[in-house]
Amino acid sequence: MTFSFEKAFLAASALAAVVGCSSASSPAPLKPPDGATCSQGTISANGAAVSGTVSSTNCSLNDAYDNVSPLTASNAVAVKAGTLYSVTSTVSGNVGWASNLLVGETAADTELLVAASDGYSNAAPLTNVLWFYAPTSGTYSLRTLNGDTTVHTYTYTTQLVTCPVISTVTVSDTDYVDSASSVGTSGCKQQYTFFGDEDDSTFVNYYLVQFGAGQTRFFNVQSTAFTAGLEIGGPGFDSMWDLDGSNGTSVSGNDNYESLTSDTAGTYTLAVGATTHGQSGAYRLSVLAPSLVPVEHVSTPLGRTVHLGRAARVHMLH
Repeated sequence: MTFSFEKAFLAASALAAVVGCSSASSPAPLKPPDGATCSQGTISANGAAVSGTVSSTNCSLNDAYDNVSPLTASNAVAVKAGTLYSVTSTVSGNVGWASNLLVGETAADTELLVAASDGYSNAAPLTNVLWFYAPTSGTYSLRTLNGDTTVHTYTYTTQLVTCPVISTVTVSDTDYVDSASSVGTSGCKQQYTFFGDEDDSTFVNYYLVQFGAGQTRFFNVQSTAFTAGLEIGGPGFDSMWDLDGSNGTSVSGNDNYESLTSDTAGTYTLAVGATTHGQSGAYRLSVLAPSLVPVEHVSTPLGRTVHLGRAARVHMLH
């Protein structure tokens, strides 16, 4: 079973009503929903990778993103507010796709998917990278799975690490420039969109960008060392974005600017990296008020405005 683009599009459309507002509208930390019966243990941030085997004795847990319930490895993870995390998992098998799902449960026992990433591949082991920003502290269930429901036995490895933040751009900062940072060859990786293919990834630098409600900013990244790109999404746990730009956007190339207008005040996550796997070097990032953007970039499609809000919490990958 190969996970297709069409399948992802349909699944994301169907899920919009299910996970809408989940991560951004929850005022308090959620609790892990899987409990002792379905949980295989605990994964600690920056600790050793956790490995195990999934078989028919494991729980078939809901993967709301794909509307399936495969046999799943679930582990409890504790996260700290204001921290960026990256989850890298591999699962065995030469069909299907690897997924990471961060799931919580409300006081009313309603299960909520707050962050998800979904990769597809026919190469073993299947690999998946999920990164997310934690707006609240708490303990959640991290589900790692082979999304093919016909696979009843597989091994998995999952590791959770924290990601450094280069800087936080405040609401009042209308002319932020970073020309001192470089993309290295270590740190946190990002797997999707132009930052890497399904079996690939590249190192990125992360920033937190605070928006006021209705605030517009332009983003631009330039580099002579590589073709640089940026991606931004949020607010809340799931900072990954879908392809139609409903809760995030991306742009690459030295002369390209992209504008964002937030429907909701909050902290958004910005990733900067090379559009080609393995490239590294220095770059210049600009986060500007509209009045400071060269006029030729405001009136062209390169300066289009994408509204970020709480309504569309579903992301598309690739």
